[in-house]
Amino acid sequence: MRKPPKPHVIAETQSDGSVKLTPMWAWVRAHPGSSRCDLDDPNTNTHKIRDDFHRQGWDVADLDNQVRITPPESAERVAEVLGVTGHDETTVEDEDIEGAWFAFERELQAFVAGNLAAIDVGGKRLKLYSDERGGGIEYPTGVGDIDILACDESDGALVVFELKRATSPDRAVGQIARCMGWVRVHLANGRPVRGVIVARRTSEYLRYATVAVPDVSVYEYSVKFALTPARAPDAE
Repeated sequence: MRKPPKPHVIAETQSDGSVKLTPMWAWVRAHPGSSRCDLDDPNTNTHKIRDDFHRQGWDVADLDNQVRITPPESAERVAEVLGVTGHDETTVEDEDIEGAWFAFERELQAFVAGNLAAIDVGGKRLKLYSDERGGGIEYPTGVGDIDILACDESDGALVVFELKRATSPDRAVGQIARCMGWVRVHLANGRPVRGVIVARRTSEYLRYATVAVPDVSVYEYSVKFALTPARAPDAE
């Protein structure tokens, strides 16, 4: 028997800190212009509206009993109250990404860390940072582990990487800023501290947020996939 479709809801924080869930179609009709889809178009359906919100940088969590869609400004509070991380819960279909991408942040982390010397980050030559506390991958701090901590070989600057396998919400700026602050206080000893956010796609909210943080830059990654013929077996 075919499973019934999951209800789609919009999750918003209220003035008292609570979270309100509203059926998506009802919410969209009550907020004209929130979705770029034409609600009068007979071809507009639930999936198109959901994907439009996702492209705008909203969190889309595909849960067991519902699909929960959260605007960026409510994402952190919704995650705190409901225990949902948003993009980490989405499926491959929900991402609607053309081309290859990393299914898990661990894969992206391993790739970036293993190829730091070959990756162009603002024209700088980087290498993994290490000291008695640990290596540059999942570097422990008092405010949470740093995805990758690197060192700029040209000026000794410390570079904090925040990695997002898919879309990066604007709260990533707060995450990387607190790690940069910890590094500046406890490790830098006067050296520059820079931040790099890496994601498959970036939202407009994130790009605006980084304008106010000059030491943080944002990069979108792409993965190229190619097939080459296998070598024929050697004749004995």
